[in-house]
Amino acid sequence: VDPGQREAVLRGWQGVSVPPTGDAVPTLIAARAAATPDAVAVSAAGVDLTYGDLDARARSLARTLRARGIGPESVVALPLPLGCDLLVCALAVWQAGGAYLPLDVADPASRRADLAAAAAATAVITDGPVPAGPSGPIPVWSLTDLTRHVDSDTAPVDGGSLGTVHGRQAAYLMYTSGSTGRPKATVVEHRSLSAYLAWATETYPSLGAGATVLTSPAVDLTVTALWGPLTRGGRVCLAPLRDGAVAAPPLAASPFAKVTPSHLALLPTLPASVSPTRELVIGGEVLTGQMVRRWREYRRDTTVFNEYGPTETTVACTTARFAPDEPLPPGVLPVGSPAWNTRVYVLDAHLRPVPPGVLGELYVAGPLVARGYRAAPVLTAGRFVASPFEPGERMYRTGDLGSWSTDGQLTVRGRTDDQVKIRGHRVEPAEVESAMLANADLTAAMVEAQESAPGEHRLVGYVVPAAGTTIDAGELRARLTGVLPPHLVPAEIVSLPSTPLTSRGKIDRAALSTVAAPATRAAGTPTGPVQELLCALFAETLAVPRIPADGDFFDLGGHSLMAIRLVSRVRAALGVDLTVPVLFEARTPAALAAALPRGAAGTDLDPVLSLQLGGDRPPLFCIHPAGGLSWRYARLAAALDRAQPVYGLQADGYDGVGDLPDSIRTMADRYVGRLRTVVPRGPYRLLGWSMGGVVAHEMAVQLQAAGDQVDLLAIVDAYPPTPAAGPAMTGPQRHQHLLAGLLDLAGLPPATLPDDPDAALDAVIRLVRADGGPFTSFDDNTLAAMYDVYANNVDISDRARLGTFRGDVVLFQATQRRAPDAPTAEHWRPYISGKLEVHDMACDHNAVLDPPGVAQIAHTISDRLAAIAPVGSSGRQGP
Repeated sequence: VDPGQREAVLRGWQGVSVPPTGDAVPTLIAARAAATPDAVAVSAAGVDLTYGDLDARARSLARTLRARGIGPESVVALPLPLGCDLLVCALAVWQAGGAYLPLDVADPASRRADLAAAAAATAVITDGPVPAGPSGPIPVWSLTDLTRHVDSDTAPVDGGSLGTVHGRQAAYLMYTSGSTGRPKATVVEHRSLSAYLAWATETYPSLGAGATVLTSPAVDLTVTALWGPLTRGGRVCLAPLRDGAVAAPPLAASPFAKVTPSHLALLPTLPASVSPTRELVIGGEVLTGQMVRRWREYRRDTTVFNEYGPTETTVACTTARFAPDEPLPPGVLPVGSPAWNTRVYVLDAHLRPVPPGVLGELYVAGPLVARGYRAAPVLTAGRFVASPFEPGERMYRTGDLGSWSTDGQLTVRGRTDDQVKIRGHRVEPAEVESAMLANADLTAAMVEAQESAPGEHRLVGYVVPAAGTTIDAGELRARLTGVLPPHLVPAEIVSLPSTPLTSRGKIDRAALSTVAAPATRAAGTPTGPVQELLCALFAETLAVPRIPADGDFFDLGGHSLMAIRLVSRVRAALGVDLTVPVLFEARTPAALAAALPRGAAGTDLDPVLSLQLGGDRPPLFCIHPAGGLSWRYARLAAALDRAQPVYGLQADGYDGVGDLPDSIRTMADRYVGRLRTVVPRGPYRLLGWSMGGVVAHEMAVQLQAAGDQVDLLAIVDAYPPTPAAGPAMTGPQRHQHLLAGLLDLAGLPPATLPDDPDAALDAVIRLVRADGGPFTSFDDNTLAAMYDVYANNVDISDRARLGTFRGDVVLFQATQRRAPDAPTAEHWRPYISGKLEVHDMACDHNAVLDPPGVAQIAHTISDRLAAIAPVGSSGRQGP
C-alpha cells in the first residue's frame, strides 16, 4: 500500500476522540427528573408521563424488585408492548441494579419463554395474566401486582441507589439472529450505552428535544429514540406500528425519528405526526439514494442520516449525514465515519488493512463493543476477537463487507456469507434493487439470490407498486436489461401488495421465499401430458416450484448451460431427438411441445402414457384418479431420477365407444393386461393417487394371484370405500353432484347449473372450453365422454370390494382440509398383510402432486426403489 493510501485508511479508522462519559443513563434521567419534574417525558396513547412521575414510579417498582432479589447482573425479561409501562419497568430494573431484556409481544408465547430461558433471566414481568401455580424455572410477575401499592416516596432504593450502577454492569440484553439459526442475546454494558447516547445526542441534535418510536422495543433500533431524549430532557412519543398502521398517532410530530429503509416508503402513508420534522435516522439495512429521494418528495426539509452498526456494537458505530439540499449519489449510500472513540477497520483475511476502494470485512473496536453473548462463550470468542492493533483490546467481527473511500467514508456492501455468483460474476443484490427503484412506479424493491442448482444461483426480484399502479414484470425486466448486465437482471419479478416486514421492521426474507409469481390461468395452464411434463422439467431445471405453459425459459433465468441440461432431461424423459437450437426457438413448454416429433409421448388420451422412457430399470406404473387422466404424474416423473421409466395408465371410454368397466376388479384386470404389453414379467411397481390407489391395490392383488412379484405398492391419499353415512344420491341430485366434480377436475369453481341434465352438461362443457384450462383442446364429444368416464369411475369406486395384498404398502396421507369423518390409514389394515408405512403430507388432497408435495413423494419413492435389490433386465418392450 503506498503512503498516501495508508494515510487515507488510517484517517478512516478513528472516530473523534473525546473524554469518556461518566454518568450512567439512569443517573442522567434522575437528574432531569430533579431539575424539571413537571416536563413531559413520555407520551403514549393520549397519556402523558412527566419526568417526576416516571422517576417516582420507577423508584417504587425498583424497591419491590430489590426485595425480590433483583440486583447487579440480574436479567429481567420484559414482554411488554411499546408503552409507558415498558419505560417504567426498564428504568426500575436499572435502578435496582439489573439489566432488562425486551421481548416482542408479537412473538408466540412459547418463543418468548424460550428466549427468556436462553438468556438465563432471573424473572419475567408481564402485563397479562400470570399462570396459577408454579410458572417454571423463571418466576413470572404481574406488573399489576408489583405496582399495586405505589409508594410516592422517591428516596434512593436501599442497597441499590443510583450511585451503585457501574459502567461495567449489564444494561440490557438484545437478541439478534444467528448464523446457526439460533438467536443470540447480546449483553450491552452501561458504559457502552452511555458512550453511544452521548455521541448520538450530539450527532443528532434534535434527538435531545424529542423523538417518535414506532418499532418493537425488542430491536436495538429503538434504543436511540427511547433513551436519547430522556438523557437530555426531551419527550419520547410512543406510536407502535402494527400491520402497517399506527393505532394512536402522536398529536404533534417530533423532531426526530429512527426507522429502517423498509419503513421509509411506509411513512408517507401514515399520519403526518408520525414523521419527523427535522432529522430522520435510517439504519438496519442497505439504504440507496433512490429511497432517500422518494422521502424528500414527502419531506424536503428533513436531514437524513444513514447509520450503521450491529447490535454487538451498541446500536451503531458510524453515520453519514445528508442535508436536505445535498445531492445524493446513485446506488448504495455510504454509512459515513466512526462514532467517538470508535475504530472501524476494513481488513483482509489475514487481518491486514485494505486500501480505499478495496472490499474487506468490517471490524469494530472501542467502547461501543458489547460484552459478548449471554451464556455463549464459544460464540462470543468467535466474534469478539483480540485486536492486532491495540494491545489488550477486543474487536467485534461484523461479518459485513465494506470499503473506505479516500476521504474516510465507509460503504457497506453486503455480507461475507450472502455474496453469490451468477454465471461466474459476483453479485450484490443491493445493486439490482437500486436499479429497480429507478422505476417511478415502485415504492419498494427486494432481490433474493436463490439456488437453482448446487453452486448456481438465480436472482428473484420482489416489487411493491405505488398506489393505483400495476407492474408488468416483462416490461420491468426489459428496462433492467437496458441498464444492467444480463447476470444482474432478475430471472423472475414478483409483484407484492406490500413489503413483508418482521415485527422489528426489517424485510421478512422468510416470507419472501414463500411467494410465487402468479400465472395467468388462461395462457399458462398446460393442456396435455406433454405440456404438463415439459412444465415440470422447465421448473426442475430452473429450480422454481412451477412455471406456466407460456413461461419463457430464458426470461425466467435460463441460460445456455441450463438449456443443455434441460434438453438432456427432455431427451431422457420422452425419448426424442431434441437439440439446443430447437429450445432457443421454442422457448416455452407449449411451443416446445408443438415442436416435438408427433407422437413423441403418444396422444393426450392414450391408454398408456410414456411419461419417462430413460433407463432400463423396472418402470413405475401410475394409475389415474377418478377423472381418468394421468397427466399430473408428469410432475412426479420429472422429480424422479432420469434413469427411472414412468408410465401413466389412463381410463377407457374417451372415444365414446366400447364398454366402460363395471367394477374396480374389471378395470384392474384390463390394466394388468396393459402392463404386460410393456413389461411381460415382473417385478412390478405400482402407484396410484385417489381412485388410482384403490385400483393399484387391486392390480397388485391380481398380479400376486398370477404368480408375479410386486415389489412396490404406493398409495397416494386413497382409501377403501366406507359405508355411506346417509342414503345414496340418485337421479338429478347425483347428476348435479357429478357435474360439480367435473368442474373441480377442470380447476373451476362451483357454478349454478340448469336443472335439465342435458342443459346442465352443455353448460359445464361451455365453462370448461371458455376457461382456457387443461381441457381446452378437447372437443364437445370428448368432454361429454369425460363426464361418462368420471361418473362411471365414481360409481365403481363406491362399490369396490378389495382383496388382501401380501406385502408392505407406502401410504401418503394429506392432512389438510380433511372432513371429520374422512377415512384414515387404519382403514387399509384389513387389506394389507404387511407393514403400512404412512407419510403425512402438509397439503390437501388436490395438492399432493403439486410442489412441494410431489418432491416429498419422489424422495420417498426413490429411497424405496433404491433399497430394492437389483433384479436384472426388466424385459421391457415398447407399448
